[in-house]
Amino acid sequence: MKLIRCLACSLLLIHLLISSVNGQQCTGSLGDPIVNITFGAGGNFGKPLPAGVTSNLQYVASVCPNDGYYSITNSTSGCFGNSWLTTKDHTGDPNGYFMLINASYEPSNFFIQKIDGLCPGTTYEFAAWLLNVLYNNGILPDITFSIETVTGDTLGLYNTGQIPVDRAGNWKQYGFNFTTPSDISTIVLRMRNNAPGGNGNDLGLDDITFRPAGPSISVGIQGHPDNELVVCPGSPDIFTFNSTIDPCYVSAAYQWQLSRDTGRNWINIPGETSASFQRKPTSSPGIYLYRLAVAQTGNIGISNCRVVSANIKIAVPPTPAPDLGPPAFLCKDDSLLLSPGNFDSYRWQDGSVLPTFLVKKGGNYSVTVSNACESVSTSVFIQERVCGFFFPTAFTPNNDGINETFKILSSYSLSTYDLRVFNRWGQLVFHTNDFRNGWDGTINGQAAASGLYVWKCEMTVAGSNQTVYKNGRVNLIR
Repeated sequence: MKLIRCLACSLLLIHLLISSVNGQQCTGSLGDPIVNITFGAGGNFGKPLPAGVTSNLQYVASVCPNDGYYSITNSTSGCFGNSWLTTKDHTGDPNGYFMLINASYEPSNFFIQKIDGLCPGTTYEFAAWLLNVLYNNGILPDITFSIETVTGDTLGLYNTGQIPVDRAGNWKQYGFNFTTPSDISTIVLRMRNNAPGGNGNDLGLDDITFRPAGPSISVGIQGHPDNELVVCPGSPDIFTFNSTIDPCYVSAAYQWQLSRDTGRNWINIPGETSASFQRKPTSSPGIYLYRLAVAQTGNIGISNCRVVSANIKIAVPPTPAPDLGPPAFLCKDDSLLLSPGNFDSYRWQDGSVLPTFLVKKGGNYSVTVSNACESVSTSVFIQERVCGFFFPTAFTPNNDGINETFKILSSYSLSTYDLRVFNRWGQLVFHTNDFRNGWDGTINGQAAASGLYVWKCEMTVAGSNQTVYKNGRVNLIR
């Protein structure tokens, strides 16, 4: 008899412990969204929603849809005599779309979606961002979130109540948590507008999410106050990641995960299935994000059934590679901006620590850049040149090595060139198609007389289709 009583007491104690665990508010962390409808982004208007998502609303590409219509837009303004707010999507992205609803005259369902593959006995969050777009008084939106079986039986309900007018245009997230029954893995999400249409009952809808909810998860790096570290390439340091998980599951399972693409995709780290994790040294530069996934034992491999922690970020910076470009030339009285790239710090040849340097004259320029791990220097030579197209007004072919020929002065490379020189009687005394050649002051091998000569030139800069015409007079001095 005593044995039977003890067994009964033990069973009661186990039942109370399980009830106590399951009764806690296991909603401190969320998993990856199973449903994540942002409506996208772009110019003009987004595409209509798939058939069946709304019950009786019709799509129209307009920032001011009429009663019974909706639009996928990135803004609304000036509607119905400015009786609506001027607003954008809830994130403030000027290109982000949201669903703009001018409700039908009868209450209607404006969002319906079926979801498969849920885990029984698991908590989920169903939420969305809503905004009453009325600026003046009118019928207030009143929204019911419901979760149903595929046969229409209600499993969970949440009502927003009347959403008040907010002339500041503040979006607000509404939603509730729901735990799947033991025999349910497929559900239907539904959002219903309970108020009649007409004068008012107009709203914006954005970022509809349905995701697992579970125990609060706190993660950290042992010995470091922050969850972000910079680790230099080749560092031998090993870091321990610890976690604290609220006791919500009867039996919890763990999986550490890694992302190398800023959180877009996550992979399981083989063998790391405990509440702590030792990160081994990593030499490859990049951003390493780590997180801990937690679920009821048996569900850890199902993304629809687990929650995840905040990220731990390990940054391994690459060796700095400043680039000032190839040797360049600078036109006289012009300037050139040198920019080596994005780094933590800079020091130029004159001690300047700005990220760029303005060059105003020719010379050698250098910079040392640094990140958290090392410093690297580079330099470039800037040659000062004459730019444009210039021809001397006089030349002295007297064999002293100074100003011996009449030729173009320019730093440009020319694809076509035609220079002709004439005497005072209009006779051609010199002609060349090579911009590197000039007139040496002779005619048929004989020294030309001192005096004024007329010239004209046609040329095209390499890479350009524009022909440049120049002409003038030059004084031959002996």
